[in-house]
Amino acid sequence: MKSDVFGVRPVFVVGAPRSGTTLMQLLIASQDNFFSVPETRFFLYGMRPFLKTKKHGLSYNDVVIIIDRLTHSESNTLRNEECINRLKYTSLLYDGEYPSLAVCDALKQRMLDSIKKRPISVASVCDCVVRMLANINDVNQRWVEKTPKHVCFLDEIFSAFPDAYVIHMIRDARDVASSFVSCKNIHRTDERYWYIYRRALQWNMCVSAGMKYGNDARVKNVFYRDLVLSPESMMNDVMHFVGGVFNKETLHSFDNVFEECVLTEEHDHKKLCAEGRIVNRESIWKKRLVKNECWIVNNVCRNFMEKLGFERQDVKISAMNKCSVFFEILIQQAKQCLKRLCAKSKLVFCRI
Repeated sequence: MKSDVFGVRPVFVVGAPRSGTTLMQLLIASQDNFFSVPETRFFLYGMRPFLKTKKHGLSYNDVVIIIDRLTHSESNTLRNEECINRLKYTSLLYDGEYPSLAVCDALKQRMLDSIKKRPISVASVCDCVVRMLANINDVNQRWVEKTPKHVCFLDEIFSAFPDAYVIHMIRDARDVASSFVSCKNIHRTDERYWYIYRRALQWNMCVSAGMKYGNDARVKNVFYRDLVLSPESMMNDVMHFVGGVFNKETLHSFDNVFEECVLTEEHDHKKLCAEGRIVNRESIWKKRLVKNECWIVNNVCRNFMEKLGFERQDVKISAMNKCSVFFEILIQQAKQCLKRLCAKSKLVFCRI
């Protein structure tokens, strides 16, 4: 159980967004000797400049950059450039706004001061960020980090934390897509086609990344349907996997850790978790998606959905409807390209 670096093995909860990662995070964090914090996006966003350059080792100045990026206190120019990168239609990792961590200047400085006192490494910086956010220094308390898209950074996670545990959440791609359009309140047909198409591509990307570690003893695949249908049995398995003990009473009280684990900006679309309710939303797509939208997801995600054993439903639409769907998606893609070009031109103009 002991780690050479911090004394305990961290737990990372990952998976395609809207796959039940928050529910899993809360259930683990409510167990004895475990705690969690809001999504840090440490590898996704904080470490991004260093992952691109394949830089080995971190300096103190690098740490300052990482903390600045995580708290969105970096320069306006850097922020503008990041916004442009998020608009790039080919990017499925950086395609949304990221709420900043609630870190005041005093806490940020304490983070930096704490990091100075230990050997600087990716692991030590990540550990410090999580513990300082939670204000927990007891090394016997194990932390749980939940950033869904970290599923695409498992190489980096295991490089920094060779003995980490990873819980990979998997949910039906159609349910994931329908959950997105529902929480975003998207009603226009063309926007729904585009959004569902993007979510389907993103689901493929995330599931593919997670399945590469399918045979790794440090990774456990958990299906959303199994968690909501048999929560006690599944959580017993999960806690045994991470080396903890499951208290079944937490199935009715995990909302007690909601405030400390979820950013305020995300409360509205996580109401069930806030209320401490486990509700079976399996196959909710049958009520939320129309035939054309199901056809989009099926065509993009068919291969992985069949491999993972999800219910197959052959959706047949007319050639005219197919042309209409393709046309609407192409139009939205062109709009995104134009939007990015305009933003980039504006940034260049501001630098002159």
